[in-house]
Amino acid sequence: MTDYYPSIILNTAMKNFLKKNYRYILFTLIFFIINCVFFYSFHASIGKSKVLIILTLLIIYIILAILVFYLKEKKHFKLHKIFLVVAPVLGVLYIFIMPLCAPPDEPNHFRRAYEISEGFILSDRNDQNIGGRTLPDSITVALTEPKNYAEIPEIFSNSIDSRDEKFQTFANTSLYSPISYLPEVIGIWIGKILHLPIFMLVYLARFFNLACWVILVYYAIKITPRGKATFFLLALLPISMQSATSCQADALVNASTLVFFAFILSKIKNPIKLSQKESIATVALTIIISMCKIVYIPICFLLYLLPRECFNSKKDKILKVSILLLVVVALNLIWLSFSSGYLIEFMPEVNSGEQLHYILSNPFNYLSIIANTFATHSVFYLISGLGGSLGNLCINLSEIYILFLGFFIMYTYLNEDRRQFDLSVLQKIVISIISILCIGLICTSLYIQWTAFSADTIDGIQGRYFLPIVPMLLFLLTPLNNRKNSFNYIYPVIIGISINIYALGVIMSHYLI
Repeated sequence: MTDYYPSIILNTAMKNFLKKNYRYILFTLIFFIINCVFFYSFHASIGKSKVLIILTLLIIYIILAILVFYLKEKKHFKLHKIFLVVAPVLGVLYIFIMPLCAPPDEPNHFRRAYEISEGFILSDRNDQNIGGRTLPDSITVALTEPKNYAEIPEIFSNSIDSRDEKFQTFANTSLYSPISYLPEVIGIWIGKILHLPIFMLVYLARFFNLACWVILVYYAIKITPRGKATFFLLALLPISMQSATSCQADALVNASTLVFFAFILSKIKNPIKLSQKESIATVALTIIISMCKIVYIPICFLLYLLPRECFNSKKDKILKVSILLLVVVALNLIWLSFSSGYLIEFMPEVNSGEQLHYILSNPFNYLSIIANTFATHSVFYLISGLGGSLGNLCINLSEIYILFLGFFIMYTYLNEDRRQFDLSVLQKIVISIISILCIGLICTSLYIQWTAFSADTIDGIQGRYFLPIVPMLLFLLTPLNNRKNSFNYIYPVIIGISINIYALGVIMSHYLI
């Protein structure tokens, strides 16, 4: 009899839970079924491994869904707290499911980070004037891309046995400043203190890259006055997750630009004087963004959008912002004076000097090349930018699913709670100019280094290069919804989890063949 009443209470609680959440549970189940359908339809060559993959991902999906529903039942449902639960779980899965060396240029990024951990700010050069450094040969062995998971233990075993050192070139990452690799370097240092083998150092570098990225994005979602669900979805794009969980410089710059833009928006919404902590954070983010990749330096000029109320006066604002930007430009010029010596022409028929002269002499013709590039490759930029091509562009997700994700991000932004806040026309003009400058710098850098002189389109551009400016481009649009508390954040959370579960399944299938 004593067990009767607790069972009644439990049944009542379960009924109430199902009644309150049946729509979300149904939505979750529908998207898991969609994942299975796309997985089976587009990856039919997996055979018996499909069952293992589906069961593994089903367990992960259920665990994450339970965590989300549990947090939703709390009185204060905060999207940044959901991100702090979901992103690390998905991130750890990416770290271990995506083999070392699979993400673009990961071997060279790790070599550059390892070099910095040894105390070398600048790279060395070989007889051909190519940037690199004499490093343990175990790095080359450990960063051999496996054809399948079965090869990984042998690769790691061989890397442990390797004791030699040799000069290893990494021309494309010798250009990067040490700031780009701060999270990875910390992980490598810790690994060295613990005397771990090289392959473990790579995993530690991945972990610290992920941790830094999660913290920055967490604060971006927390402080932005609008677009929280949009920021959440952009952060959980498969291509963004891949960058955050590999040894790449993109993770730090992507997260830094997102939190920097969120900070600018928060001050536009609530124009109060900057605290000492905010001033320090602003300076740090400005330096990080500019020094990670020079093509994103125009984003730093968003500082001029800070209201004068954030300073002592309008004159104080112009003076302080201008000094900071001058310092940033000077730091970039100093670094460029050192790193330019590592510039090489990566592709045949490239002549950097002639191409730069062509741009300056024929600006309108060059603009037509840019226009032709986007007209020819815009679909590829969209698909790859959303995460349609993972790994070294060899792991392809369903384009239908990816395009749906892009549509849903746009829908989310346009229908999120505007909370009576929108950017002015002047502010949108400034953001437009900054975005155009970033796009122009991205195109120009690849035109000079990667594109044959006679080409009528620019080679080497990938959609992920535009991720730092996507939030700014979205904020040029005015949301449709002006009512408070009318947008349900559960659906973007489920979509974000769902697309990554599908992506992880495709990655597993690629290396199980």
